[in-house]
Amino acid sequence: MEYIHSSYVEVALFRRQLPFRWPLLSYISARFSFLIATVLSAVQCTPFYTIINCESINLGTIFLVNFALGCSTTNLVIRTWLIWKTSYLRLVLVLFSLGHWAMLALFVATARGSTQNGVCMTHFTNLTYAEAVIIYSTLYDFVLLVFTIIGLSKVPPSSALWKKLVKQGVVYFIVNLAANLVLL
Repeated sequence: MEYIHSSYVEVALFRRQLPFRWPLLSYISARFSFLIATVLSAVQCTPFYTIINCESINLGTIFLVNFALGCSTTNLVIRTWLIWKTSYLRLVLVLFSLGHWAMLALFVATARGSTQNGVCMTHFTNLTYAEAVIIYSTLYDFVLLVFTIIGLSKVPPSSALWKKLVKQGVVYFIVNLAANLVLL
């Protein structure tokens, strides 16, 4: 229900009430990949007898969830990028982002699915990658939060960018960081 309630961006884009901008691509990609991953998980956990390929379903679900995670973190990077327009920090953000996507790709590559007692199970051939992804994501989100707060302290509070990022960005950063801390 929450997904449908918060779909005003997609509806506005579809009705051409909101002009397309490239930063919206990662936002929409994250939402749709997470929606498809949720549907695949529901299919995988169905109580009805179905013949499904657990390996394919698991790989697809893990890929889409990691893609959604990468896109949502890219949304955070875009916000931080806007604050630090004229700084060498942008190079650091790009390197952190590439590292994050590489970690997510390694995580997908180590996942395997199998059927045990009629139930699809996910196995990881190397749990170190799973732990590394969670730790890297949490630290990365924390670094983005710190960079955003420091950057916003240098922008005048009367700025439209400052007001929008404080309203949408900082709270989102904190909630995202708290969600990642639960995984640790």
